[in-house]
Amino acid sequence: MTAHPHTIDEQDRQEADRRLLALNDSPLQRGYRQQRAWFSGVVWFNPADQGPRQLRAELERMKGAGFSLVRFHDCDPQPVGPGRFDFARADEWMGIAAEVGIEVVLHVPLDRPDAATLGAHGVEPQRFELGHLDQPAEREALAAWMGPMLERYLDHPTLIGYELRGEPGPGQADIDNPYDQAAFIAWLKQRYGTVEALCEAWTLYPRRARPLLESFEQAPRMLEGLRAGAQISGVHRAKVNYGAARDMVRYLTDKTLARTEAMRNVFKRFDGRHAVMLGSHQLFANQPGLRWDTPRWARLADMHFSSIHLSWHFEQVEGEVDRPVYMQARLTRDAFKGGWTSCYETTGGSVQYSGGYGNAMTPGLMRRLMLSYLAAGNLSMAFWTWNHRPGGWEAGEYGLTTLSGRLSSWGAEAGRISAALGRYADELWQATHQPHVGLIESWDTDAIYLLEPQRHDVQDGPGELSRGTAMQAIRARIGAARAMIDHQVPFEYVTPRELAEGIALRYPVLYMPHGRSVSLELIEVLVDYVQRGGRFIADVQFAFMDPWGRLHRAGEDGPAARLLGGWVDTIHDARTCPMALGEVAVEGFFGDIITTDARPVAHFNDGRIAITERTLGRGSAMLLGFDPGRQCWRPGQKPMQLLLAELLSANRPPAWHCSLPMTYRLSAPGADHYFLINDGPPTPVILTAPDRRYTEALDVIQQRALPVGPTLCFDVPGESGLWLRLSHG
Repeated sequence: MTAHPHTIDEQDRQEADRRLLALNDSPLQRGYRQQRAWFSGVVWFNPADQGPRQLRAELERMKGAGFSLVRFHDCDPQPVGPGRFDFARADEWMGIAAEVGIEVVLHVPLDRPDAATLGAHGVEPQRFELGHLDQPAEREALAAWMGPMLERYLDHPTLIGYELRGEPGPGQADIDNPYDQAAFIAWLKQRYGTVEALCEAWTLYPRRARPLLESFEQAPRMLEGLRAGAQISGVHRAKVNYGAARDMVRYLTDKTLARTEAMRNVFKRFDGRHAVMLGSHQLFANQPGLRWDTPRWARLADMHFSSIHLSWHFEQVEGEVDRPVYMQARLTRDAFKGGWTSCYETTGGSVQYSGGYGNAMTPGLMRRLMLSYLAAGNLSMAFWTWNHRPGGWEAGEYGLTTLSGRLSSWGAEAGRISAALGRYADELWQATHQPHVGLIESWDTDAIYLLEPQRHDVQDGPGELSRGTAMQAIRARIGAARAMIDHQVPFEYVTPRELAEGIALRYPVLYMPHGRSVSLELIEVLVDYVQRGGRFIADVQFAFMDPWGRLHRAGEDGPAARLLGGWVDTIHDARTCPMALGEVAVEGFFGDIITTDARPVAHFNDGRIAITERTLGRGSAMLLGFDPGRQCWRPGQKPMQLLLAELLSANRPPAWHCSLPMTYRLSAPGADHYFLINDGPPTPVILTAPDRRYTEALDVIQQRALPVGPTLCFDVPGESGLWLRLSHG
């Protein structure tokens, strides 16, 4: 299989890089970049009364261990009337932090005015929870609640920001109330303009004399009794209008975003200096099913952070740790490209029962976690928690300190790595992953998969957030990332919206695994990308449907043929027709490909076309007639992983390679940082970099010089990791 040469114009690539930085640019972001902002923090979770001596001693221990920040969870100012607070506890805690010289993030309920404040502004609590926060009274109630807290600490020397919203719960699941029905009608009018356009999007079987809808006001009747989420499709799913249901989920998602944007805007009225921090979690879950859109959510923030807990957030990968940790850290960072990001609430210690899985904690595992966060480009992190809870929920779990209060061995290791981060934050802010592949996410595909029937053989996850048809495209993206991690193909997650904003030509290759639902607008963006020198790779599910669940037209005049020079005429399942491509078994979906001007480059063993490639302008578009990402979801698919990695890296110039699969590189102007993650026994590794001539090598954590030569050889400790800094001229 030969590759079309990489011919993206250098000026186009540089312009794409500039547009990427512009995505989330702001005065605060420019300030963070100039300051080389970073932190490594811990949660102090102790609602009990405590004397200043005790708190000071703990903060000094945190700082002495190497941590630069504390997250205060239990020093909320106490409301004593509308717009009035008792700040005694918060003032004391903040004052002690300033004396110790440790930075602070305040975790206070800025987004939840109490009933007295709402009542003083004539706002019903139920209406506040239900609405878009677009009414003056609602915003003034928010201002009366937020303002005193924000103004109190505006000039505080150690405060860096506030969690405005973190770990969002599932959004509202239906529109079965008068407010949302009216707001949904208004949303449809704004989006479609005319009833005829709405009917075109929602109608499967057009009938001239009987339109689906005669007015926008009739639209909510299509959704009576329908609730979004994992169970949106029920016994009578064939009767659900996919377009209507998809738009309801999009409306509810947009409502969550609008509410958060309103809160942020009120925040900024009082404080433009400190970070609005917004958090995400369950990054592998079906986002539309929870009424989330993480990349859109992240762009409302000054810092996007994530919760990555080994006990809670790994059911979609059956508890696997290292590769999925890196994937979630990348999702954290890539949702807020060019901005300040943090793996901000991560596992600090051992867990017994307070989650879907338990875990041990060791210095080696802590090192693997932290190096994965850094390798993904998150230059700040924090841990849940410094101290364990004394009873009840999470009793004795998660602590960086032990049950007797001692600093644990893994806590000490976290402090050492934190100190190393502080030494090299300046350099890491200037570093890049030099991504070769843009891995395209698809909110539209995940939304449509909420509605598709439930197959028996996909009910294999441990919980509703990990099983069923809704997980299939997500599994494909996990599998694609797994193949690239194991074969050291640098990648970056990207969304269709970001591609439309002009960053596509940053990537020599774009791959959209299992992109079942694709808009015509995205097709045109991809056509332009290929014509200007990019290489696009699609698989068997690509552009099967539009965003409303209607089949795209197949044939010479269809959207797939316009981009790919061919199309999949039928999709099969290999369950009843075993398939192979040479020595590589093909599992799951495969297709019958018909070509126009694409050329076949590989065939299945039964003679059917397996892979095509079309030259278009300066680039090429490739169609895989199978589903490699989904097949690689679980470990153990080495032949398919290798095939996929070869296809994705075929036009990549000679690059670095390490004999340890989980190795990542960040390249700064004067040095490369390599992060080697070893989940096995102690091992020697060989690192080659044809694009570099290294002059010095340093073990960053141990601050120990290492030998340098044309071939670099290092020992990596077992079930641990190694952070290397290699200087080059």
